[in-house]
Amino acid sequence: KGKKAKHLIKIELDLKEVPQEVKDIGVTLKVSLSTNHHGEGKQASIKPESEGRYAPRPIILMNYLDGVCGHRIDTVKWKSKNKVQWRKELEIYSLLAYQDMVLSLALVDSVLPDSGKATFELYDGTSAYSVCFELKQKRQTANGYPK
Repeated sequence: KGKKAKHLIKIELDLKEVPQEVKDIGVTLKVSLSTNHHGEGKQASIKPESEGRYAPRPIILMNYLDGVCGHRIDTVKWKSKNKVQWRKELEIYSLLAYQDMVLSLALVDSVLPDSGKATFELYDGTSAYSVCFELKQKRQTANGYPK
């Protein structure tokens, strides 16, 4: 609580399945939480026209997360602050090395062009980060991505 609070966490437990005899002898529940800065500062870029294998299709490049499974990029266009207009999963086609970075590459022609902005959320099963880009076919960078 207070001005510096960033998160509100509500935990609900359904104990209906716990047998009464277990409840009678006493049950102790322990909950622990940890925070993750959601990939703060991770770099990303949209290229309106790619070179090489995927030319001339538009691509997004996002810093690879260290996990070994579950990699995906979800694109979310918001209708309002709390309502999603649409959500599309982008397939990660490859990983590539660029200036001391390993980048996840996905095609974005299924979401570009459109109006407004969307968040591009990269997940690897245990970690995530997101960036916000306009849904326009123009060069865009986030968090210090080299130009």
